[in-house]
Amino acid sequence: LRQMHMTFGDGMFVASGPDWLRHRRIAQPAFHRPRIATYGQRMVDEADHVLRGWAPGDRRNLNSEMSHLTLMIAARTLFDADIERDLPELDGALETVQREVNAHLNSVVPLPDRVPTPGNLRLRRAVRRLDAVIARLLDETRRAGDDADHLRALLTRARSDDCERLSPLELRDEAVPFLLAGYETTALLLTWTFALLSRHRDVREQVEAELEDVLDGRPPTADDVQRLPVTGRVLNESLRLYPPAYVFAREANEDVEIDGVLVRKRTTVVVSPWVMHRDPRWFD
Repeated sequence: LRQMHMTFGDGMFVASGPDWLRHRRIAQPAFHRPRIATYGQRMVDEADHVLRGWAPGDRRNLNSEMSHLTLMIAARTLFDADIERDLPELDGALETVQREVNAHLNSVVPLPDRVPTPGNLRLRRAVRRLDAVIARLLDETRRAGDDADHLRALLTRARSDDCERLSPLELRDEAVPFLLAGYETTALLLTWTFALLSRHRDVREQVEAELEDVLDGRPPTADDVQRLPVTGRVLNESLRLYPPAYVFAREANEDVEIDGVLVRKRTTVVVSPWVMHRDPRWFD
């Protein structure tokens, strides 16, 4: 990921140690419990807006639809912005970014993104398009003198250790990874959940009955989450079977022994939840 500097920059997504902590403190207020509760209504509003465009008998690419929905939710909750007009531009840019980043992560010999390979040139064009949208959103907040506590406003008001406001580049490096990480994983969870419910009618009927009993036709709120245990179990099982982050890596900061295996300092350890979730030692 550190080789993908053009995409992720130097923000919290790739920082570690004291640098990570400084970035984390800037963003933390946007994720305080009262703030999270207000996000629920915005999520419901965006979902309702999307569903109003659907009709019985439609044939739709569910992953594409869920990606658009979660992207609009991420923009609304993190940046208090309506990006529907930007969707065509963002859609193409984000698809290219995701594809090229995945190709980089899966490459036998990954080259830094500054090397002008065909893939990196495609990535560079996509990142420029993405940066243009992010810059506009941040500039709108700055010009409006926004005193809100969503992430976009917090970033524009944030100051570095020397009490200077974050530079446009620093603002960009914080905002872009939040947008990238904030929508695709949730879209994958929703897509797999609906796919699984379509194959298991008995479970789908349990979910529908619970929603009818608890909500009785009204829109859900954040307070309803605790009253929907069947729906919660379905989402957890979907995450177990098809985890959006199906593999991740960590680097050892020092020599350490794990279950009789010596892991040397600076060794990269790769963990796969997809594999672990199918191991009968942990799950029946």
